Amino acid sequence: MAEAIVLGSLLSSGAAAASGAGLIATTGIAGISFGTIASGLGLLGSAVSMFSSADQGAAAYDAQIAASRAELEAGKTRFAESQLSEQREATQAAIEESERQRRLRRTLAAQRASFAGGGAAIDSGSLQRIQEGTIGEINRESNLAALASGDRISSIQRQGLGNLAGSKARASSLIGQAETGLAQSRANTLSQAGSFATGAIDFSKTLKRKNTTPFPQRKPI
Repeated sequence: MAEAIVLGSLLSSGAAAASGAGLIATTGIAGISFGTIASGLGLLGSAVSMFSSADQGAAAYDAQIAASRAELEAGKTRFAESQLSEQREATQAAIEESERQRRLRRTLAAQRASFAGGGAAIDSGSLQRIQEGTIGEINRESNLAALASGDRISSIQRQGLGNLAGSKARASSLIGQAETGLAQSRANTLSQAGSFATGAIDFSKTLKRKNTTPFPQRKPI
């Protein structure tokens, strides 16, 4: 497309140069003056540039829309990954809590066995106080671990939502740029079309005026 635009510009420039050089109706090709040929080349160059510019604008729009979709999909992927991290954190916290409860049960059982082995009643006040202390210690560990895990999960959630919002904002910005660029491209195309139409009318008038070099007449024998 860029090559086509360059070609159009060269045709237009060449036409202007030919006209400015004084190549007018005194000479021509196949009965058509160089001035008329120059005008036709200029009109052709304008047409090539107009259509190529329109194609380039459409291609740029498609590229930015594709980029916005890719950005949004990337944001969704990152958000899904953050949700997986959140689930892993919750699962790990549950595993650690389950282990603490098993440790608590083993400790309580060991304490009861120790008291029973020493001849003390397992329902005595001393054993009860010791076991209440053990339960309290494990509960404090559980509470602290739950708070820490909750903070980590909240951080993961904030990061995931922030990444998703950022991707949506960037995708929206790309769409806005694409729409603006397409509107500008269409405006340029309309302007070029107007110039082309004016040139076509002028060229048609030139042909009607028969601005051509007459064919050489054969001399009578």
